[in-house]
Parts: sequence; structure tokens; C-alpha cells
Amino acid sequence: MLLFVTLTTSEGQNCRFSGNSGHIMKILQELCHVISKYTSQKDAVRKALIPDDGRRKRLYEGVASGIYKSDGEAAQDIYNKTLEQSNYRNLKYSLINRLLDVFYLLHMKKENRGQFVSVYYKTAKELFAAEICEWLHLYSTLVLLCDRIEESAQKYDFTRLKLRCFELLRNYYSKHGSVSDYDKYAALAHEALLVYTAEAKSERVRTELVKLLSVHLTPSAKDVRQIAAKIPELQQDLKQYGTRTLYVNYYNVTGKIARLTGRFAEARKIYQSYLHYLDEHKHFDYEAQRIVVLHFISKCCFASGDYQGVLKHTDAALELLESKPPNWFAVVEVRLMALIHLQQYQEAADLFVIGIHQPEFESNELRREVWSILEAYLRLLSETCLNPAETIRGTKFSLSYTLEELSETMKDKLGMYIAILIFQIIHWLRQRSLSLVESRIRTLRDLLYKHARSTKFEGQFFRTDCLVKMLTIMVNCQYDSSLTTTKSKPYCEQLEAAHANDTTTDEGVTLPIEEIAPYSHIWNCVLQELRTIEVEMKTADSW
Repeated sequence: MLLFVTLTTSEGQNCRFSGNSGHIMKILQELCHVISKYTSQKDAVRKALIPDDGRRKRLYEGVASGIYKSDGEAAQDIYNKTLEQSNYRNLKYSLINRLLDVFYLLHMKKENRGQFVSVYYKTAKELFAAEICEWLHLYSTLVLLCDRIEESAQKYDFTRLKLRCFELLRNYYSKHGSVSDYDKYAALAHEALLVYTAEAKSERVRTELVKLLSVHLTPSAKDVRQIAAKIPELQQDLKQYGTRTLYVNYYNVTGKIARLTGRFAEARKIYQSYLHYLDEHKHFDYEAQRIVVLHFISKCCFASGDYQGVLKHTDAALELLESKPPNWFAVVEVRLMALIHLQQYQEAADLFVIGIHQPEFESNELRREVWSILEAYLRLLSETCLNPAETIRGTKFSLSYTLEELSETMKDKLGMYIAILIFQIIHWLRQRSLSLVESRIRTLRDLLYKHARSTKFEGQFFRTDCLVKMLTIMVNCQYDSSLTTTKSKPYCEQLEAAHANDTTTDEGVTLPIEEIAPYSHIWNCVLQELRTIEVEMKTADSW
């Protein structure tokens, strides 16, 4: 018996093709089996099946669990009618179309939004339908779908989909077409395979770099040079084929390598070129991609001391972020540090309060740890300025993370261990726990000796080294403010001359150390605290 299955194409038209009832049931069983594997995605499946009258969900659960092994069993149980009734046929085909939607929704990345991914989703669905047509020998529908797939794949550089489309047409014309048609699509499939191979190669390089950064906070210079050596080959493939995937991977790899090697101005130019590329190819553009590029540019601006540039690019990124996903916090963190460097504490405090009241904030322990450090610095600097930020005063704050003895495994966590130690020194100085102050200074000095004195990181901690020497002078001068000011003056001048966040090394690898607040502002807090100590001592002597 021949039945008709309706699949919606990318322009809303319907493609109808015929197939044996038993084959269609096998398709349904395979779809249910695959989708039921996504146990963590049950909500996605449930939302896709609802709103429902209950029968479609009942059919899905029955086929997925193996209760319904044939159309007759399903039709009899659900409708108490025979297979020939149209109600059951319509229900089955409705479920197949809905499961096709679910199937591709489960494979889409969360960040994928906009026209580009919408077209990709629809084209991939058409390809899936075309493969079913090949299986069922429905060649007229196969050719129709492949024509549509080829058109979208050519425009949007869907190389994988285009390759599979040409393979389907090559296989079809090898049996049912002319030799010229076969030769044409065989050549197109071979050409698409070469492009796909180049894209896969660039994807491997990008994945290798991402894996390296996820495993090592500070990758070795040797590892970075090995990846950088592959960039000319990526550039050659990009020049030869020029597909979207090659552009994306090339910009990602070259931008990250430039940032790793401290060439922030060059990295910024690379990302600006990427934005220009997206502007010229609007059909490739989607918001999540542009947000990531703007975020990278803002990090380059921060590293090179262009804090107004940080505000400009984070403004552009936040305009695209309608909700508060993890990307929102990453963008805001860079903006908060820029505002602290610009001494715009009230605006920073207002933004901080918005962040900590987001539902996603409480569920992310790592994010709370980072923001506790940001809050510690914001409170410290805000309280020492003439017009302290009022907004942040009413928020809940705990020093449990920043003041505890961190384990060895957490010392380089997110590159903020030095920032934590510096804050601890200021905090214990304000608490008059001078023994703890000196203990933290020794820990910081030992850390610099361990890393900064080695060949690998020569010159990388120059500004931090200047601050440590100034703090050591403070201890040697027995916390005398005037004597400390005089003897630390040469290092103050060196600190001012050295650029903030300049972490370039001779070997070309940088540590992700964040100078959350300018060391000059930190030192002013120290001197102000020393003067307060002197006043307290004079008051005590007068008694």
C-alpha cells in the first residue's frame, strides 16, 4: 500500500513523496530511538511534542518503548480502528515531521541564532529528507530536494551539506542518468571534498588550540609555536577556497595566537577585520558570533590600556545581548575592570549589582568566585575615594574566598592569584594584622621569584615586581608613611612608566594576569592607610 509523507521545505512549500507503509514505520521507529537517547534533553522533546491532543505523544512513547511494533498495533490501540483509516496516517506523518524538527533542534548549538543558522537548519532537514528518499527510491523527490539544497549550500557555504548533496546526485545519475550528468556531479563532489578537507584541517587546528588553553592556563612557548606554524597553511587554504568556515577558524586561531604572544594591537586588528568581513557578508552573520568578536576586541583594548575602547565595544556587545546568558557575564567582567581603572566606581557598582541579581549568577560557583574578587577591589577603591559608590553598600559580601589560604591547585586559577594576594595585603593592613601583611608579601615575592625570575617569564611581572618592592620598603621602614614615600619614589616612577597589563614575555607567551585595579591606585590606598596608622599612633601616645 502506498502512503504519502509531507515534509516542509525551507520556503514553506510541501514536498510529497510515496513509500511503503512498513518502510515509513521503520523511519518512525529509528527517529524515536535516536531522540529517546537524549535523556538530558527530555524537556526539549516534551516542548516540541506539546501542544498536543495526547495521541501524538502517545504514539511517540509507544514506538520509542517498543510497544508498537507495527502500524496495525498502533492504529488499533490509539483509534481502535484499522490501518486504512486516515486519522492514524495523519497522526503518524505529523509525528514524523515533528520529530525531524526535534532531531535537528537537539543538534543545534545554543548560541546559533539568526538567518544563517535558520537556513542551515532548514537545509539540513531537507538533506535528511533527501537521504530518506534515496533509501525509498523516490528519485523525483530526491532531485527536487537536492536542487534546493544545492542553491542554499552555494549561497551560505554549507560545504558538508553541499558535498553530501552532490554525492546523492552522483549516485543517482550513475544508475539513472547520462554519463555527462554523472561526470558533472562526480567532479563537483570531488571539488567539494577538497574544500571540506581544508575546512576539517582548519577545524582541527582551532580545536587543538582550544584544547591547549583548556588544559593549560599558561601554554608553553613550544606548544604555541607549533600551532602558529600551521597558520600559513590555513592562510593558503583560505586564499584558495575562501569559505565561511575557513574565515572563522583563521580569525579565531590567528587572533588567539596574537593575544597569547602579547601582540594585542595586532589581535585587535585581526578581530576588527573579522567584523568587517561579517559586515560585508550579512548572510553569514548572527548575533552570538558578533558578540564573541566584540568581547575579544574589548579584552585586547583592556590589555593595551584603551579603557574607553573597552566601554565602546562592550556597549555594542551588550546591545546584542537581550538576556543574561554566560556571555553576558564575560562581557560585563571586562567592562567592570575598565570602569575601575577609569575610577568610575558608581557606574561599576550599579553594573555589579545588576549582575549579582541575575538567576544564572547563583548557580555558577566559579563566576561567584571571580565576582567576589571584583567586588573586593571595587569596595576597597570606592571607600577610599571622595565620593564612594553607594549602590554596592547594601549588597551581601563575604571575604571567605579572597581571604582563605588557597590550595596549590587554585593558585593560578583564572590568573587571579596575584590579584587575590595583593587584596589580602591591603585588607590585613587595614585590619592592622601586620604579621599577616608580611606573610602575604613573602608569598607574593616567592611567587614572583618562582615564575618571573625564570627564563620563561622574564620581564612579564615587571609592574607586579615594582609593587612588591614598594611593599617590602614599607615593611623595612616599619610602616612610616613619609619614609616609605621617599624610598619608594624610584619604583613609583617605574610603575607609572610601565604600561598596565603589559604581560609580554621574551619567549612570546603571556599569563592571563588581570591587573583588576591600577597598581598606582593600590599604592595610594597603602600610603593613605599608613598615614591613618600614624594618626592612630599619635592619638594613642597623647593618652
